[in-house]
Amino acid sequence: MVSQMTSLHAEPRTVLGKKVKNLLKTGITPIHVYGTGVESLALQAGTVALRKVLIGAGKSRPVSLQVESEATPFICFVREVQFDPLNEQVRHVDFLRVDITQRMTFQVPVRVRGEAPAVRKGGSLLLMAREVTVECLPLEAPAALEADVSGLEEFGTGIRASQLNLPAGVTLVTDPDQVVVQAMAPVKIVEPERPAAAAAGAAAAPAEGEAATEGTAKPAEGGAKPAEGKGRGAKE
Repeated sequence: MVSQMTSLHAEPRTVLGKKVKNLLKTGITPIHVYGTGVESLALQAGTVALRKVLIGAGKSRPVSLQVESEATPFICFVREVQFDPLNEQVRHVDFLRVDITQRMTFQVPVRVRGEAPAVRKGGSLLLMAREVTVECLPLEAPAALEADVSGLEEFGTGIRASQLNLPAGVTLVTDPDQVVVQAMAPVKIVEPERPAAAAAGAAAAPAEGEAATEGTAKPAEGGAKPAEGKGRGAKE
């Protein structure tokens, strides 16, 4: 079973604290391994190989971690990944070492499969839960659970967690009534109607450049003006 897992080679790490930044510059990433009843280990692994493990295993697939100086590999799961906020480089990874004979819980992603008839009618699919929680033995953890949407014919219909196809030995922990995928009706944008009084007022208002209404006459352009210097009582 171990040969079928994603594997990673690591070695003991002697560089600790702030000096860890120097490791990242040389293509090495610090990792930490811990677990119930086992000693925590400060390790390091090649950055390129570590990235491949993160992509291939995610957090729901076991990793065979071969540590230098250890006779047998550890069975681990990725638990925490720290990224550099500026360049998104992986800065640190925590691995959980497990006992393959003990059941444990996992967060398993949900993947949509098929085409929903409701979508062909103009609707859309909304993924309500990107992952669900299951319980199983470490080596039986599914990589993902599929939600078959080919039966979603009407808007508002959906698939609940209890309808996901679980492999043998895997138990659902998430609420069975949790909706994971739902067919949504198309959204119609309706412009609000203006009140009748406002519409009438807008129609009665003169357009720009039109003549003024009665009672608001303006002096004609070039019209007569009072003569300068003449007032009441002026001599001829």
